[in-house]
Amino acid sequence: MEQIIQRSGGVTMQVGDEIMPMILRENQKMQSMIDNDERSDVSLIASAQIGEHYEIAAYGPAAAHAKLLGRQEDLQLLLQTLEEMRTYELLTQIAERSVDQQAPA
Repeated sequence: MEQIIQRSGGVTMQVGDEIMPMILRENQKMQSMIDNDERSDVSLIASAQIGEHYEIAAYGPAAAHAKLLGRQEDLQLLLQTLEEMRTYELLTQIAERSVDQQAPA
């Protein structure tokens, strides 16, 4: 996003994000209530997925705006970022299957 803003002549600035710290706090609470390593792993994976979905929710509309404005270079950069996030989701699914196989029946 910084590249796109700078390329457009805008100025980037640090903006406080209230959602990600909240997600992390909720995960810490969940972790403190879990006494089993496998469930703890699942909880960590779930938190990571929530964070990724939050990012996708921001990049998806940005890509739609870039397309609408005909900014192909920006659109390609945003789509590449979204694709990397989808790859992360696939890896997370693999990790979940691994955790499920290790869990007692």
